[in-house]
Amino acid sequence: LLFNLPLLGEHFTVTNARPVDRRSLEAMLARGGSIAIQPGGVKEQAATRHDQEQAYFPRKLGFVRLAIKHGTPLMPMYLFGENQLYRRVDGFEWLTRLIKKATGMTLPIVTAKWGLPQAGLLPIATAVHVRYGRAVDVGAPEPEPSDARVAALFEQYLAELQRLFAAHAAQCLPEDVAARGLR
Repeated sequence: LLFNLPLLGEHFTVTNARPVDRRSLEAMLARGGSIAIQPGGVKEQAATRHDQEQAYFPRKLGFVRLAIKHGTPLMPMYLFGENQLYRRVDGFEWLTRLIKKATGMTLPIVTAKWGLPQAGLLPIATAVHVRYGRAVDVGAPEPEPSDARVAALFEQYLAELQRLFAAHAAQCLPEDVAARGLR
């Protein structure tokens, strides 16, 4: 959607940004590049909470299928503290859904610094930590991986993501959030 907005789309193109669509991702991987994807996408963005760490994944696991197709290892990573930049306001999920339906954009209802509503440019001061896990080898490239192979590699990816979270949550998140774990 953002690539279709006047000036913003041009800005993205000039700064070498690419849309997250299958064609763009395939082209980058075919050239030997690597990509970073937040698999949860819009669904995860709409459900984000400041008091519970959650990860969402698409049903078809396209990111795993792409990695297998091109023989590119999966590299789990986690951004600790990102969800604490804003506080989710409960009870307004209906408004988020309405905005999504009307515009195609996801806008979770949150408060920011000093409790200001929807103040996106004023995040709550918090440390954000990026931590990388161990790469999950996908083996030799395979153009059409079986559902069983995709599922097995996804399980390895999830196990490494959980290990990564457990190793760093206590140092990188508020105590009560870390104690709730990763869903």
